[in-house]
Amino acid sequence: MKCALCSNTSGNASFKMKEMMYGFKDEFNYFVCRLCECIQIESIPDNLSKFYPSHYYSYHNVNQHLKHSWFRTIQCQAYIGAKKDWLHKLSVWKYRPPAFYNHLKLLKLYNLKAKVVDIGSGNGEFLSWMYGVGYSDLTGADPFIEKDVIFNKEFRLLKQSIYELDRKFDCIMLHHSLEHMDEQHKVFDRLYELLEPDGNMLIRIPIVSKPLMEEYGTNVVSLDPPRHFFIHSQKSFKMLAEQHGFEIYETVFDATEFSYWASEQYKNDIYLNGHPQSYLTNKNAFSEEQINVFRAKIQDLNERSESDNVCYYLRKKI
Repeated sequence: MKCALCSNTSGNASFKMKEMMYGFKDEFNYFVCRLCECIQIESIPDNLSKFYPSHYYSYHNVNQHLKHSWFRTIQCQAYIGAKKDWLHKLSVWKYRPPAFYNHLKLLKLYNLKAKVVDIGSGNGEFLSWMYGVGYSDLTGADPFIEKDVIFNKEFRLLKQSIYELDRKFDCIMLHHSLEHMDEQHKVFDRLYELLEPDGNMLIRIPIVSKPLMEEYGTNVVSLDPPRHFFIHSQKSFKMLAEQHGFEIYETVFDATEFSYWASEQYKNDIYLNGHPQSYLTNKNAFSEEQINVFRAKIQDLNERSESDNVCYYLRKKI
C-alpha cells in the first residue's frame, strides 16, 4: 500500500471500517501511513453514490434568508475589526456573535466586496450567512448539486468542480469537503492557482485524534467510511500544505460533544441516522449529565489541540 500523500510503502497498517452514518454497515479497507500518519481509503468504491443518499446533509434544501441586514453588517464589521468607530463598537456591546464571525475575523475578510468561494458548498448555507451580513461576491461550487442556482448578481451556487472555476478569489473556504476529494496533491495545486496572492484560505476537516482513537478505535465518528477518503494527521496536513506553497497562520480545533456521543453510539452498534436509539432523534439516549461530560471532554481536547475537528487558516508563502 502506497501512501497517496508521501509515497511511503513501508510499514503501513491496514484495517477495516464500516459505514455507520446510515447503517449500511458495508466494510471498507483503510490504512494508516507509518510516516505521515494519514488515514486513507485503499480504493474508492464503484458504488459511492449509494452512500450519498438524497437526504445527505450537504444537500438539504434549507430556506435561504437572502436579505442583507444593515445592523448585522455593522455588528459583523465591528466584531471582525474592520470598523472601530463608536457606532460599530456600540453594536457589539454585550453581544454574543454567531460562531461564523470568528471565521471571518481570522480570514481578515474586512472588504465586503471580497471575492469568496466555498468549495463543496452543498446548499450554500455558510455563504447565505455571509450574504446576510453584507458580503456581495459569493460563489458556491459543488459538482453534486442538481443545477446552478443564481440567487442574484451577488450570490450564486455553481454545479462545478474545483477544476471548472474560471476566476481567482480573495478567500477560499472548504468546510468539510477536502476529506471527500481524491488526488489531494492535485487539489492543492488547484487551490494555489485559484487564490489571489494576498488572499486567505480556510480548510475545515476531520483530523486524526489520538485520544479518541485510543478510546473508540475505528468507531470514531469523524472517520466516516467510505465518504472520507483521507483523514489527515496534523503532520500530513502541514506537509501537504507546505509542499504546495502554503503556510498555516492560525489553527483552531472546533470539535463538539457530537464527537463523543456519536462515537459512543457506533461502539454500541447504533448508527447515526434512523436508528431508534440514536441521540440524533431520541434525546433520551443520553442523559443531560452524560452530554455535559462529553462536552467537557471534547473542550479539553480542543484546548490541547487533540480533538478530531480542526480549522486551518492558510495563505501563500511569501
